[in-house]
Amino acid sequence: GEICDVISYRPGALIFSKHAMDVTLPFIKNEVEFLPISLKGMGELFVLNVVNVIDCLDMGKSEVRYHADGQTVRTIRDYKFYENMLDGVCLFKIPQSAGGEILATEKFKCIMDELNLKGFKAYPLFGQEKRKGVGDI
Repeated sequence: GEICDVISYRPGALIFSKHAMDVTLPFIKNEVEFLPISLKGMGELFVLNVVNVIDCLDMGKSEVRYHADGQTVRTIRDYKFYENMLDGVCLFKIPQSAGGEILATEKFKCIMDELNLKGFKAYPLFGQEKRKGVGDI
């Protein structure tokens, strides 16, 4: 098979090749850290850890389901963000997401498209209008 630059391991975990890390780092260096990982026969790989946590979820407009305690978020079915809090941001996480999903703005998607890295896919969030420019990767 074809070698990928970016591998989606599970929600919240992306693995980057050395090349992918090198070319994306200038755009995201203040939002992430890359941690080396060893997978036999796969070359130099790095797990992307997003350290940029922004409390930008508009809880009043988002569709949020809670656990029985009424306080702890179980799932978010419709994300609505305070857009002004995401100006200039590429990658982020939100404190309400127990799954630790990596969220990406349209800015990051455009950068990744321009770099033409193999294996990268971004998915719009449910209920998020495309023009809002935020998605899950």
